[in-house]
Amino acid sequence: MKQENKVETPEHSRKTQAGHKGLILAFALLLACLMVTGFLFGLRPKTSEMEKRKLAELPTLSLEGIWSGEYFSQITDWYSDTYPLREAMLNQGNGFKRLYGLHGQEFYGQVDREGEEIPTSPGTKAAVIVSAETSDAAAVPELVEGTTPPAPELVVGPTTTVPEPATTVPEPATTAPTTPEPTTPAPTTPEPTTPAPTTPAPTTPVPEPVEGTTPAPTTPAPTTAAPTTPAPTTPAPTTPAPKPVETVGNIYIMNGQAFNLYYFALDNANFYASMVNTVRSKLPAHVTLYNILAPTAFGALVSPEKQKELGGSNQRDAAAYIYGIIEDSVRRVPAMDNIINHNSEYIFFRSDHHWTMLGAYYAYESWCYSKGIAPHPLSYFGRSYTFPGFLGTFYAGSNQSPSLAANPDTVIAYVPNGTNAAELIDQGGQAKPWSVIQDVSAWTASSKYSCFIGGDNPLTIIRNPAIQDGSAVLLIKESFGNSFAPFLVDHYQTVYVVDYRHYHGNLAQFVQEKNIGDVIILNYMEAAARYNASLILNLFP
Repeated sequence: MKQENKVETPEHSRKTQAGHKGLILAFALLLACLMVTGFLFGLRPKTSEMEKRKLAELPTLSLEGIWSGEYFSQITDWYSDTYPLREAMLNQGNGFKRLYGLHGQEFYGQVDREGEEIPTSPGTKAAVIVSAETSDAAAVPELVEGTTPPAPELVVGPTTTVPEPATTVPEPATTAPTTPEPTTPAPTTPEPTTPAPTTPAPTTPVPEPVEGTTPAPTTPAPTTAAPTTPAPTTPAPTTPAPKPVETVGNIYIMNGQAFNLYYFALDNANFYASMVNTVRSKLPAHVTLYNILAPTAFGALVSPEKQKELGGSNQRDAAAYIYGIIEDSVRRVPAMDNIINHNSEYIFFRSDHHWTMLGAYYAYESWCYSKGIAPHPLSYFGRSYTFPGFLGTFYAGSNQSPSLAANPDTVIAYVPNGTNAAELIDQGGQAKPWSVIQDVSAWTASSKYSCFIGGDNPLTIIRNPAIQDGSAVLLIKESFGNSFAPFLVDHYQTVYVVDYRHYHGNLAQFVQEKNIGDVIILNYMEAAARYNASLILNLFP
């Protein structure tokens, strides 16, 4: 059978050509619109909420830059990085990725490392560090990601024995403190409507952990035994190895849950313990010093076998080593075990490196036991907020992983009974009224964790009018402490919260001026490192 050849008529040819011209014209108009949009300077963003970073800046025109070609490279980076529709296009691209199906495991960053071996015997106590800097702690520069700031000039001194602190907070002095207390206006946060949670008291038996998680331990937190082997000496930090305080550079995603891989470093552990012992030596004997090491999701939710398979380190063993070389006069809060005991609960966000407020609660519970007081059950808090749709640091650091976007987090925040009023002292030293728990319902998906004490500020002050015994506590923390701080409010008349990454004052003097009886140092395991410890040391000259 012969195939007939179709002859295209002139009319059909004209229609085809017209159609092609129409498509070409539409595409040209689209390109023109996109080009015009690109030159709308007023619409160009300066920061990326999705990626949590500062975008490229418009380069300065110079003959040297033009001659070398660097100017044209920078202008190209600026144009593409700050294009007004860039984040919308990225979201659209992630939508297409979801059509591929979700993967069981994902890796982002350098994941071929291995942690150092953790000593099984802690040995002697870490040495107290004598600082050569005797003034101007404010000279410590702000940490800029990707830069290497100079470490403080430190030398190692002999181990100092500090008397065991008293278990009760002394009566405050009758003289007024040298620093006037600013007044806090009534907060304007609207009344939350979320009902109080019904989470059972922590004495409830722990359920069997799910597959792939760490089973509940059968032994309590390690106690400090007599030394059997000498511990490595703590060298002076003449060659610092700083890194961003909160890194999400090594991300492992399994079944929609992200983890930051943890690698133990002996030098970091020894120096951190020396920092804690040094702070103890700088405080009056009647002040009680607590140290809390918080696990990350990697340490609490991933089984030891899986941690080892990924080249990571066991955070429980690392914390036991650090606690073993911290002086007995410091109360080492065994929060690690209590949190891991509850690893079948929602204690860590899936898309963010922080613990949830429930995870912080179990650390608070352990602190109460160390202090010798009864923790408030979650049912004690009459008000709470619920903020759904949270996508945090892991989501940004994983190039907006579709598996994390498919199951966003929910931030649940419990309001203290005594007060929800707080006062923030910002980077410029200006005081402003805020709330312990702020309503962030209208904030972006990446900002929900900032509901706790207004995020990271140099100093936050919370005064509880329901307590008038003169008691005061100082919490020295990074951002893990933000969701921990509200639990302290109903135990003290005044709660002072210092973010050591942004505060530049003398905390030893601050403790005496404010008649503070308890000091708490709280860090998650990634932050228990030399650079972070150096920042804290600069606050105790």
